[in-house]
Amino acid sequence: RTRHQECLSLLKNVWKTAGRAKREVSRDLAAKLAELLEHASATITLTHKQYKGMMAKFSSSASLHIDFALFCENVLNDVELAGKYRQGAEALDAGEMDESRSMSKSNPSSTTSFRAAQRKFVESWSGAVMSGQSKELTRLRWVLVGLTLFLLVLGLVGLVLLDNYMLSDVTGTRLSFLDR
Repeated sequence: RTRHQECLSLLKNVWKTAGRAKREVSRDLAAKLAELLEHASATITLTHKQYKGMMAKFSSSASLHIDFALFCENVLNDVELAGKYRQGAEALDAGEMDESRSMSKSNPSSTTSFRAAQRKFVESWSGAVMSGQSKELTRLRWVLVGLTLFLLVLGLVGLVLLDNYMLSDVTGTRLSFLDR
């Protein structure tokens, strides 16, 4: 990731220097631009090799696929390759990557078991860390259920009172009017 950011910074400097060289022509500026281009090219090549090595070692890492896709898109300007690695990252996130569609030699079962181990590890200590918050959430849930029931009962009582006292008088008045 550091090399990736360094490549972006170098490209930004190359474009700044090229813009300055366009406005003011000088041999020093041209030499500096040539030096920057050479350094950027070497850094980009090294970063690309490092990403390829990391992709071989950590082929089941969705975040690495996304980072490499960003590198391909922003630095190498290869949108097709970036799309390929983004799709691979999405497949890894969804857990749907199989051997035939895999861009690298990943083992989905090891990914699944690793995620299961991570989940088990988090569940082992989350109860102790989150016990106060979980008690508060349970209490809040019961308060909400109680308030909902209270509002339901209050609404029913209001409906019964409205029907028995107010509407019965109106209904009686209308029926007596119709009888006349």
